[in-house]
Amino acid sequence: MKSPAEIKIDAEKAEQWLKNGAQPTETAKSVLKQSGIIK
Repeated sequence: MKSPAEIKIDAEKAEQWLKNGAQPTETAKSVLKQSGIIK
């Protein structure tokens, strides 16, 4: 296991889910912001 943990996000799928009305949790929203998917 890497320290800190490494997370890979499929930006296309994440954007599609959000466009379809997905409501991310606060934790997920934080990760999406850090990765630049949402502002």
